[in-house]
Amino acid sequence: MFASCFFGENLTVTKRPIAIDLFAGCGGMSLGLEAAGFDVAVAVEFDAVHCLVHHFNFPYCHTICRDISKVTSAEILEQLQLKYQDTQVDLIAGGASLSGIFPYR
Repeated sequence: MFASCFFGENLTVTKRPIAIDLFAGCGGMSLGLEAAGFDVAVAVEFDAVHCLVHHFNFPYCHTICRDISKVTSAEILEQLQLKYQDTQVDLIAGGASLSGIFPYR
């Protein structure tokens, strides 16, 4: 009602595109994707500390904390179905690991 008073009766709400973030880390790529207009629905990260930080930074994203080679597409689609009642994905993003560039010391 409020929106129709100011914007007219033909107000349409567009759905944001859905993204999946692989090798998510603490969420740098997820942050960029959200800034670009995406909803990051599912993220996959192996390291437990980074998973917790990602979950803290993106509480509406389901973060899977496991080795990506052991995560099935069915598991990811199940999380999408639970959250959006749909399994359409617009973007799958995978950030490269920086451990080869910045070795742990």
